[in-house]
Amino acid sequence: GGSIAYIEKIENEDGKWLRLTDETAVLYGHGNVSGQVWCLAYHQHLRRELIPIASDIMDRPPVRRQEDPPTLHTSSTQQSVIIDAN
Repeated sequence: GGSIAYIEKIENEDGKWLRLTDETAVLYGHGNVSGQVWCLAYHQHLRRELIPIASDIMDRPPVRRQEDPPTLHTSSTQQSVIIDAN
């Protein structure tokens, strides 16, 4: 699994986007990029969730899993999700 920290979430016709923190951008290899780093969390046209977001998870019915679901961390200025990449 991995952790993605973000500071902003927006939605447009393409889907839901997360603006990554500088630390997360550096962690995932975007340290030399000046400006903002965004990633697509939900692809609207494919109707596919790429990164589960805490507020979206709470709206869904519980799913039985073999292991515990990812731990979610939040703060007033930054949020993060832990992703299990199987």
